[in-house]
Amino acid sequence: VSIDTNTMQFTESSVFEATDVGTYFVAVQLKDTANYRWISGSTEPVTLLWSILPPDLHVSVTLSGWIYGNQPNTPATGVTSGDLNEAFTAEVSCEYAIAGTTAFTATVPTEAGDYLVRAVVYGTKNYQTTYSDPVSFTISPREVKLTVTASDGVYGSAAIPVVTLGDELARAYLTITYTGKSNDDTFAAGATAPVAAGSYTVTAAIGSANFVLSSDSVTVASYTIAKQSVAAPEMGEQSFVFGGDSKKNEVVGYNEVLAEVTFAGELLNENGKLFAAATNAGEYVLTFTLRDSDNYTWTNEEGAAITLTWSIGKLVLNRPAADESEFISGSNLTYQPVGFDEIWMTISGNEANKAGEYTVTVSLKDATNCEWADGTTADITYNWVVRNDLIPVYIVLGVGGGILILGIAVLVTQMVIRKRRKV
Repeated sequence: VSIDTNTMQFTESSVFEATDVGTYFVAVQLKDTANYRWISGSTEPVTLLWSILPPDLHVSVTLSGWIYGNQPNTPATGVTSGDLNEAFTAEVSCEYAIAGTTAFTATVPTEAGDYLVRAVVYGTKNYQTTYSDPVSFTISPREVKLTVTASDGVYGSAAIPVVTLGDELARAYLTITYTGKSNDDTFAAGATAPVAAGSYTVTAAIGSANFVLSSDSVTVASYTIAKQSVAAPEMGEQSFVFGGDSKKNEVVGYNEVLAEVTFAGELLNENGKLFAAATNAGEYVLTFTLRDSDNYTWTNEEGAAITLTWSIGKLVLNRPAADESEFISGSNLTYQPVGFDEIWMTISGNEANKAGEYTVTVSLKDATNCEWADGTTADITYNWVVRNDLIPVYIVLGVGGGILILGIAVLVTQMVIRKRRKV
């Protein structure tokens, strides 16, 4: 405002400078009201008004998207004023919303998806709140390589599939699921790796929309857990010969934790060793059954049970030979077959003291466990004879003109000495 300072002056209440939007005034008064007056004829001070108007703001924003997990990009904003788009200095903020919605907040999104961003200059006493047009941007899913590998295993040893992630950021969202069937039907599906023998499939996935699998990812693998092989036990001896005593046969390699044994005879445990014991001749069978046939198998054998056989053979005895001695009556006589063994044999009809024909019978005491060398077990018979041996002696006596013959039979007993042999 320009005035003639020779005749006019501003009042002290006048406002000449301002920053904020508003209407302001200056008051001009005449220095010499006695000699001067306004054209209107008045000599009172004159008030002049002036204003600062709100700016016509235009706000803009641009923003490029980023990949999940990376540092968010910073929006580029601009503020202009008036038709000439003159640069205007103001504090600019940004607000975000999910695409398709209008719920804008100041929180910068972090999850993968499509979003909107708008710039805003919040209103003050000098201007009104002004928004830019919303601009769309995308947080892209993070590509990650997921690889599942699985190798066949054996029950009792490690058979855990390996899952490899190309980006550890995704591990918190990794899920692993096992499906399949165990031999004992105790497993069908779950998040824990199975340990029982069976056939399984493992599937890995990233349970988050923030990640996308690379085209070379492998998410499924199949594998088996085989039964653990158990060496079959063996008999220490395959055969014995009957001797009247108990025969103990060691069972070599028996593991009572993994298998149970059944035996019709006697089982002995001596100093940590297992023995099968029997006395009589025959074939003996031990049956070994795996306690867990779903997870264990016999080496080179099929099925849960195997059998081992061993035997006690019959005692083979030579048949006694005939007694070739000559027997003469006159004393107690004994017929003794050559090779007779009273331990294993019995004899009858072999004693006599007078002349006659006799039959001797030799039998096996235990025909179940013993046999003759020819494979038979029947009784053996021998025929023997005791005879009288009389020697006549004649004495001739002459009496008168005749002859008297007196016959005296003299019994001569011959003693026979025989060798007796025993087996």
